[in-house]
Amino acid sequence: MPVPVLAQESATVADMQGAERIDLTARVRAISQRVAAATCYSQAGIDAEAFKAVATESLAEFATLIAALEKGDANLGITRPEEARKILSGIRGISLQWEPFNVAAMQVIDGSAPDEGWAFVARQNLNLMHASKYLVGELVAEYAIPPDLLQSHALTLDIAAREMALSQQMAKEVCGINTGNDVLGKKERLKNAARLFDASLNALRNGLEAAGVIAPPTPEIKAALEQATTEWEAVKAEIAKVTGPDSVDQAASVDIYNRLDVLYKTFRDVSVQYVKSSKFGI
Repeated sequence: MPVPVLAQESATVADMQGAERIDLTARVRAISQRVAAATCYSQAGIDAEAFKAVATESLAEFATLIAALEKGDANLGITRPEEARKILSGIRGISLQWEPFNVAAMQVIDGSAPDEGWAFVARQNLNLMHASKYLVGELVAEYAIPPDLLQSHALTLDIAAREMALSQQMAKEVCGINTGNDVLGKKERLKNAARLFDASLNALRNGLEAAGVIAPPTPEIKAALEQATTEWEAVKAEIAKVTGPDSVDQAASVDIYNRLDVLYKTFRDVSVQYVKSSKFGI
């Protein structure tokens, strides 16, 4: 019996690794905030060596991820270099901002930074985050092509992976507010990040068809989102204290960081699960 043409085409679809590219770019976006948060705590003398280690590891990971997006890295699930001009332009735009940021952050970490070095890191992290956000949008437009990657799966992955960045942005904002660094931390910006994290988590747990967000596609993802919700409800109350009229002490600030770090790692794992669930047997 002849095989239908559509079935033939579906059987020969090549995996363009669009989901992997979206996930790696979302991790780049998150690391821009993770470096700033860890550096803020180390600068404040709060468990300085541990936070320096987090910042150093994150800087190295950023470099690995941005290289993989451009040239490919089989270990990270991308077996071919990027060829789309708009995507390459976005990657290079991030790299141009990344290079001076990396130098400044490393100098802050090792104590050799000039006076303006820490101020540059405090300012530039948001520019890096927004450049990465722009690139994710370009990737969704380029790679959300059925049957390789459905747009609903791409958009859901973007929202799940964005939670990583929001968790680290909140950690950074809390530290900035706690240490009196108005560039690094603002109460209104922290409120907005918390609101967006909360709305995104609810959409992921329940699905939001109007926004193209699918309900949890596997029992494992559903369970991880429920666990994340429990953790988030605990830390959300502490964040509300930071955005209110009262301040929190350093110990409470670090506790918030640790809880947000749990959420960061949870959504890093959840994003990988969404990447796997986006595959349709190709």
